[in-house]
Amino acid sequence: MSPSGVKEGQTYHNGKGEKRTVILIGNRVGKDGELYYKKEHVRGWYLMTLVGFARWAKGEVSALGR
Repeated sequence: MSPSGVKEGQTYHNGKGEKRTVILIGNRVGKDGELYYKKEHVRGWYLMTLVGFARWAKGEVSALGR
């Protein structure tokens, strides 16, 4: 997934059974920026870079933003 394809309000799956909903995207600079997401069945918002979230959604990484 490309960072520009990540949209607020969408729920993404990483192909490993994990789901995360994007709450807010801010401070976009080029391809990167910051976003807040919510994990399934967990209260609270978590911060991650836009590039990191796109890599997570592609299944390239896991367990980020524990």
